Amino acid sequence: MRTKPLLIMTVLSITAVLAACGDPEYSGKQTVEDGTEVSYKVEGNTGKMKFESDDHGTTQVAWGEAARISKEFPKDVPVYPGLKVMAASENSELGHFSLQGGSEDAPDKVKAYYREKALAAGWTESGAQAVSQMQALSFRKEGRNMVVNIMPGYDGVGKTIVSVVSTSDKS
Repeated sequence: MRTKPLLIMTVLSITAVLAACGDPEYSGKQTVEDGTEVSYKVEGNTGKMKFESDDHGTTQVAWGEAARISKEFPKDVPVYPGLKVMAASENSELGHFSLQGGSEDAPDKVKAYYREKALAAGWTESGAQAVSQMQALSFRKEGRNMVVNIMPGYDGVGKTIVSVVSTSDKS
């Protein structure tokens, strides 16, 4: 069902705005457009959020110093060597994982790494796009999808920003 990513992104956006307001801890419930009720909790200034719903399970989000690659992160999804992780999320019940980070290597080098490692891990490339300076690679494997977005970085992040999203068809 395609509304699930939209559901999570809607609640993420609302909660991120609330977190930016400086509340040390904030929690509540939000009913989203498909009628699902989602509970959320911003854990103060820790850089962590949690979302729960009966239909969609639990999604954990972390950013800044709290961002880590989950132990549940799929082993066959490549992680660029030396990537400085800036944000990560997981919903292991649905098989959804993401991470964003920065690298000091050039975008083309990062792109070549992801293509090589994904193919070596048994993923099939299902698409590649370039829009302006952003490059995207899409892969498919055994009922799962992986999308890698690569774009030029900026000061404090690195030469390249990388976003990796792995989802499962079971959602």
